[in-house]
Amino acid sequence: MILCLPYFSCKKSEKREILPGVKKIEIDNAPLFPLSQNMKFGYIDRSGKFVIYPTYLVAEDFHEGLAAVFPEQARGWGFIDKNGSFVIEPKYGHANFFSEERAWVKRLRTRDPFSATSAEEKYLIINRLGDEVSKPISAKVQPFKEGLALFERDNKFGYVDKFGNIVIEPIYLQAGSFSEDLANVKNDSKWCYIDKKNKVSIPPSFDEAYPFSDGLARVRRDNQYFFITKQGEKAFDKFFKSAKDYSEGLAAVIIEEKWGFIDRFGQIVIKPELDWAQEFSEGLAQTYIGSKKGFINKTGKIAFWGDFDQAWPFRNGLSILRKNHEHFYINQFGIQVGR
Repeated sequence: MILCLPYFSCKKSEKREILPGVKKIEIDNAPLFPLSQNMKFGYIDRSGKFVIYPTYLVAEDFHEGLAAVFPEQARGWGFIDKNGSFVIEPKYGHANFFSEERAWVKRLRTRDPFSATSAEEKYLIINRLGDEVSKPISAKVQPFKEGLALFERDNKFGYVDKFGNIVIEPIYLQAGSFSEDLANVKNDSKWCYIDKKNKVSIPPSFDEAYPFSDGLARVRRDNQYFFITKQGEKAFDKFFKSAKDYSEGLAAVIIEEKWGFIDRFGQIVIKPELDWAQEFSEGLAQTYIGSKKGFINKTGKIAFWGDFDQAWPFRNGLSILRKNHEHFYINQFGIQVGR
């Protein structure tokens, strides 16, 4: 996500010590974050210090050590490493982030890189060396997950491998990416789950079905949400008006008109006293209580309150918040960084 920061800060709690239940998940040992300064983008570290000086017209997040950027003097998108050096030259009309050592890109078609027709319609796959490893594909595409990428062609969904070969033909009306070896797909009026050989693993019987997470999947039938195992059985005999996917061992659910959190056995871990809640990420979950907005930890205690309109899950120690159409970073103490 591209980010410009305003000059105001969050309301924050007085205590600054690590709160119980906050667990730092180090996906990236030295994460960098895009930030604009004087209409140019560079990258800051978690303390807010610029590590890569702002020289790019556009800059995206780092994934697997590489970030897609659009340099001021270039005609297209390329990829840099964390030293700011180009690993893949800026020559593409469009570039997605790397996932499982693959990225979807589009070749340039016109001289104006910001024109609506600057990129070719077809996607192709590149590896981390910049080698094109697939033929151009005329379809909408998603990042690779567990070796396969979801694609859409003529309003039907299928899957390709890392070389662009169609593994599962586009026959589904709706579909999700593979997660824990299964994918949620819809054919006709019901959802089911398939494996990577397109064999039905859990038969179609759901009005809604979501990806597996922490070994369980959220599904809906007859306006009630519940959770199932990979065998298609109910994980526990409880139903909810609304629910969200498991993340870090907990799932947000509505119980008697309030949001709380349950564990993988359906037991209440955080009492249903919240007016809204998001999934946990790096030990923290966004929540609303009345007019107050903030983040809770896994004990259900408020980690900090914030003054914002919208918040994104924590990633590599920072969260993006939006206030009055502006965006800014905060750390796990609720303190703004990169001002």
